[in-house]
Amino acid sequence: MEAWSDTPIVENFKIKFFLDTNILSFLIDGSHQGLTDAISMFNKLGFVDLLSSNYVIFEFCGIRKKEHYLRLALSNLTTPAGYINVSTLLKYNGYSVPGVDFFALQPQIKAAVEQELIRITNDFNINYSANLLHNDLIHPTFDICLSSKISREDSLVLTSSILPESKKPDENINLLSKDEQFSQAFTEFDINNILKGHSLPIPKVISISNIALSSGSFVNLTSDQDVVRLNSFLPSKLFEMICDKNADLLLGRIFMPNGVGFPQDIICFKLQLNKELPVDPFITIISKDLNFIYTSKVRITDFRQNGTLITLPFTTADDTKNNISFKMLGENGSFLPQNMINSLKEEGNMLFIHPDS
Repeated sequence: MEAWSDTPIVENFKIKFFLDTNILSFLIDGSHQGLTDAISMFNKLGFVDLLSSNYVIFEFCGIRKKEHYLRLALSNLTTPAGYINVSTLLKYNGYSVPGVDFFALQPQIKAAVEQELIRITNDFNINYSANLLHNDLIHPTFDICLSSKISREDSLVLTSSILPESKKPDENINLLSKDEQFSQAFTEFDINNILKGHSLPIPKVISISNIALSSGSFVNLTSDQDVVRLNSFLPSKLFEMICDKNADLLLGRIFMPNGVGFPQDIICFKLQLNKELPVDPFITIISKDLNFIYTSKVRITDFRQNGTLITLPFTTADDTKNNISFKMLGENGSFLPQNMINSLKEEGNMLFIHPDS
């Protein structure tokens, strides 16, 4: 991120990923390098909020408790052959492996799980503490569970992702999962009407094995072969998601003019057809590579179409009259350094109306 980039990034321009239980386990165990690298990249780029819920953490603790018990059983047990295999362990229910007392191992298990909870926050910057268990989750969870093949646990994961607090649904959640049964069940029934019946938004469920661009290109975060593609793919995916999320604020794409002697301090963009350029807006530019986000520090009052001052608000349906130019201004209307302007006006950057305009 450029040193002059705006911080903090306003919520409109951030993408929220909600991580379910299996994703947290994969991160803790380092199961998939692509997933671990993606989470690290999301944190570095700064345009992402990584979220989970107290319910997911509750489920995570139960799963990890059992896994740590089995790991310790595997390391502590011997047979006449000198070892015991995992398939042998799995035939025992609960914590009933012969010769392995749960309570003798309980301090180790508890300490291991508690350390993992610390890592979820500190190592991966995943915030779950603000997502509470509350009564408003009960009725939509019942409806989803009884109307679909989704399990009771996954039904509560789903509702907790979109209703982090009572009466405060979150409209822009992308639920990351590798649970193929959950992803399939999500598409097999009319969840739209169920959630609308509870005045809840519909989350986007994204499988980490198929994160796709609108062009059809995709990466599989569970495939080692795709790891080398993440540095170029993930910024493009996030950039696309930011533009989709802010379609109402998106004015157009920046281009470089061809004219000889064109002023170096002017930024040009193609205004989307039939999109209104409002009166004296604050303008936000986001880099196509997500290297920066920058908002004008004063309202922009002077926009020109092919060099002629236009009257605001302005809109056009004519694709020969949508080349718009302006000067990006800093604090108190000051001029920006040329190196900064050069970055702002790079071909392919996107230009938005700031939500506070």
